[in-house]
Amino acid sequence: MDEELRELIGQASELSPDSPQRAKAISLLIVKIQQLPGFYQSSHQDYFDALDQIWEWLGRNIQYFEEHPPSLTVSLVRWVNGNLHWRVKDIRNKRNQGISLDAQLNEDSMSISFKEVISETGFEPPRLDGLEGYIEKIQQQNIKFIAQKLKEYIDEDPDFVLRNSHLRDNPGCNFQVIIQRLYLKDKPETKRAIAQDFGVSEQTLYAHYRRNWSKIQSHLQQVALNSGLEQDYLL
Repeated sequence: MDEELRELIGQASELSPDSPQRAKAISLLIVKIQQLPGFYQSSHQDYFDALDQIWEWLGRNIQYFEEHPPSLTVSLVRWVNGNLHWRVKDIRNKRNQGISLDAQLNEDSMSISFKEVISETGFEPPRLDGLEGYIEKIQQQNIKFIAQKLKEYIDEDPDFVLRNSHLRDNPGCNFQVIIQRLYLKDKPETKRAIAQDFGVSEQTLYAHYRRNWSKIQSHLQQVALNSGLEQDYLL
């Protein structure tokens, strides 16, 4: 099964997003995923809306999938399941007029969403009564746990994924520093200030960010999802 999935993922990843061949490979991959052991299924009222959205997301982002031990099959199920759980929660939050995981953290042209880099700063879900309030409280605690784990990961960067993504001939100006200074400080800095500190133009910094963010985003999301899985955070 691993080899069959690897071939479909490889085909889709190498083709342009609007390619009919890519769409065919993605369709076959979706069929295979739904047959895999451990694929998340639910009677949750938001599940099928989330499922539709996750297949669209898969079609746009399959090239960012990363295989991890013990196997490609297990990695793929975890990747899809994790994002599917987040999507269910996002839909529910929107319905309850809570904070959307897609909400932008700031108005900057380099802004990111809550689900992209989860921060404890300013996250105050609505107060509810009874059982819903209890569930919301537990979820808030778990989100704070995940946020802290993600912040620790960014600060340590144990795999050097963030530090290895840097401007050419300027290793100090890397994604670890950019994320820390833009989003994780008590008083976040501007990209202009960061660019000036490293002696580069703001446009150069912006271009580097936009060119590499999708891969970094996917990696950080997986770190956050793994932290949530460890704490039985997912529904």
